[in-house]
Amino acid sequence: CPHCQNLLGALEPIGNAGLADRVIVIVRGASADGLSGLAREKLSALRWYADPDDQAYKALSILSTPTVYGVRDGVMEWSVVGSMAADRALLIDWLRK
Repeated sequence: CPHCQNLLGALEPIGNAGLADRVIVIVRGASADGLSGLAREKLSALRWYADPDDQAYKALSILSTPTVYGVRDGVMEWSVVGSMAADRALLIDWLRK
């Protein structure tokens, strides 16, 4: 997914240390084995979850990828669906707080 790659690229400058406790990545249709290689290549400290049966996508009512939720202390503060091009600054700003 090109938008997904762009999103991960936007996170890379922040680095693993700044994201490890703030970001969870759910990969739709991925197996745990398939995901392990991707997680090693990209931002390895993040929490990566495989969603081979779309259970997480259904539970979260995700309709498009990527979908990004800004959650702090269990409260959703914002969300972005699709391309992060226009909202990249919002994401980076929020993650640095």
